Amino acid sequence: MTLACGSGGGQGSGAEGPTTVAEVLAAVDGLQGEPRRQKLVELAEAEDRPFRLYSASSGDVVDAEVEAFTKATGVRVESYRASATDLTQRVLTENQARYADGADVLFNDYKQMLIYSAQGLLQPLPTPAAEGIDPAFVRPDWIGATMYAYVAAWNVDQVRTPPRSWPELLTQYKGRLAIFDVDYDWFATLVQDMVRQGMSEDAAVDLFRQAAQGSQLVDQHTLGANLLAAGQYPFVTSAFGYRIDVLKKTGAPVDWQPAVTPIVALPLGLGIPHTTDNPACAVLYAEWRLGDTQKLMADEFALSPTNPQYGGVLAQYPGQVLTVDEKTLTVDESRWKDLYAQVVRGTSSKVTG
Repeated sequence: MTLACGSGGGQGSGAEGPTTVAEVLAAVDGLQGEPRRQKLVELAEAEDRPFRLYSASSGDVVDAEVEAFTKATGVRVESYRASATDLTQRVLTENQARYADGADVLFNDYKQMLIYSAQGLLQPLPTPAAEGIDPAFVRPDWIGATMYAYVAAWNVDQVRTPPRSWPELLTQYKGRLAIFDVDYDWFATLVQDMVRQGMSEDAAVDLFRQAAQGSQLVDQHTLGANLLAAGQYPFVTSAFGYRIDVLKKTGAPVDWQPAVTPIVALPLGLGIPHTTDNPACAVLYAEWRLGDTQKLMADEFALSPTNPQYGGVLAQYPGQVLTVDEKTLTVDESRWKDLYAQVVRGTSSKVTG
């Protein structure tokens, strides 16, 4: 049976059921596995409006998630997909207007989830489904369900023996790189790590500045990956690993492994807003998405799991993955953006999609 939350044969209005995430989790406390999921389904059936997922994932990923979730639970999903910033604009506008039919689950990138958290939009989510997820991706009110891995990638026809460290790459291929113009967070994370390893910040920044001199500036990750496959340059500095994996599967002459380390990770997380009228549906979805569905997303879309038991970058490179620091995206964002803009100013030209 396929149902919208509450539109099946449940208890009607759901007025006597849980009204918060905390109450839902209390109702299933002590249950595990299929009994827990079945109890959550029962609670979901008692809720009284369609379940709405707001997601910044790509359309094909959202469609696959929705189809798999409905198949697993019987719950029909109304999904809204937009870019990360457009999604946040809608969420903030609806919250200000006290809109009653907004999201039950929010799925967006790290920076946007921090905005929701800072605005107090999300309920605490102390679910046991977070066990096994790398602690760097677990927050009190949202949890990383997958992650983007920024990786150095190369054209295998042009690079036979790739470097293994960032100083090697930046010095050996300076002036011959493709650099993305928006990845200040990747840049900041690596500079901070170099400083922790004993390098001065000025020296670390200068490595990137020298490498950028005469290199190519690219405005989109997909475009950069495609041009790499076409042989326009030997290396891109901060490709998304999953895009390179997808191209490689099609026979494109690209690779990123063995990786230039450390790898920088940017989580995509999910959270449940205070305004939801479907907390059971929301918890059901969250626990489903944080569980073995991570393997489904990895197998079908090469999206790297935040739980290393399902493979991916965290499993392949333990101890060599850095998460973008929260302060970089908030308090110090302007500083790092300005510094990165100065670094990439020396590139020879810019390619736009």
